[in-house]
Amino acid sequence: METDEPYRQLDLAVAASESRGLEVTHLHAADEPLLWASDAIAWCLQRGAAWEARVRPMIVLDHAV
Repeated sequence: METDEPYRQLDLAVAASESRGLEVTHLHAADEPLLWASDAIAWCLQRGAAWEARVRPMIVLDHAV
């Protein structure tokens, strides 16, 4: 996860409460290029319908995990 100091403890608490045994590692965006992809998609979702339509095919919700 990208480091966001105000939410760091909350991230860890939520991960600890999950029965799936999630492990959380906080990184700065510059340290992990894959964090850039999620930031770009989130930006597009906030920009309105035209941008959302462009990124919607990249979003997969798998509730079976």
